[in-house]
This record gives sequence, C-alpha cells and structure tokens, in this order.
Amino acid sequence: LNGASEIAQAIAKNTIMRVLDISLNEVGPRGAKEIAKALKVNTSLLSLKFSNCAISDKGLREVANSLKFNTSLQSMRLNNNGFGPKSGKVIGLLLQENSTLTSLDIGGNTIKDLGVVPIMAALKNNTTLKKIGLSLCGIRQKGGKNIAIAIEENLSLSSLDLSLNDINPELLHLIKEALQDDISNSEPLP
Repeated sequence: LNGASEIAQAIAKNTIMRVLDISLNEVGPRGAKEIAKALKVNTSLLSLKFSNCAISDKGLREVANSLKFNTSLQSMRLNNNGFGPKSGKVIGLLLQENSTLTSLDIGGNTIKDLGVVPIMAALKNNTTLKKIGLSLCGIRQKGGKNIAIAIEENLSLSSLDLSLNDINPELLHLIKEALQDDISNSEPLP
C-alpha cells in the first residue's frame, strides 16, 4: 500500500506524464483506492496499464468511480486482476458514464457470460470506445450472443479481442461479420 500511495501522489501532482504502467505490482484493492483518488484530479494521463495488480472487484469499483471525473484517460489495461462476474456491472456503468475511454482491456478476468451482459448493454450506446479486450474471460454462448447483438448496434467499436473463450465458431463468425459491417458503415476517423 505504501508504494501505491506514493504512486498516487505522483499521479495527482504530475501534469506531464502521459503513460503509466504499474502492472505486475501487488497494488491490491486498498492501493487501487489510493490510485483512484489521484485519477479523479489528474488531467494529463492518457494511458494506464494496471494489469496483474490483484485489485479485485473492490479495487475495480474504486477505479471505475474515479473515471466519472477523469476527462483525460483514453486507454486502460486491467488484465488479470481477479475480477468476477459482478465486475461486469461496474464496467458497464463505466462505459455509460465515461466519454473519454477509447480502449479498454479486461482480458484474463473471469467475468463470464453473466458479467459480459451489462458490459454489452452499455456498449450498445457507447460512442467513444474503439477497442475492447475480452480474451480469456470465460465467455461462452450466452455471452457471445450478447456480444453479437451489441456489435450490431454499436457503430464506434473497431477492435474486439475474444480469444481464448469458449464461443462456437458460427457465433464468432456472426460477431466478426457484424464488426466488419460496423467498420465499413462508419464514418472515417479524423
């Protein structure tokens, strides 16, 4: 926690740093809370790599709540942090309330079908997220169907990582087609 507090102080005060990678550190939920406080006031950080930090569902709630106030962070990696299906609701709310994130990777967390449902519900109306990583999340057919429906309605997403899940090939093909249709029917990026 002491190291996380020091990092949090630096995040809160620093106006130059654009990318921060604190992956592979034992931050935990308490450390995530400290870093979340700093993210509320930071206006310069564009990318945060926060993978393999054991922040769990509790730490994710803190980080997600801070991003209601943060208007600079565009990319976040939260791989392998011990999130379960309950975190899907937290991530869904994050995608509804934050309008600056363009890339989010939560791969390696066992959110499963139950967790992917609220994420995809939020993604239907999200217009800023371009990339989402959901590899190795324990997603099966029900989650895959929700993904396919969301992709049909979302016109901003251009990259989706579903590797190492248990979605049947036919459903993956439908998701791929929907994603390609969205890319070809969307306006060109500036």
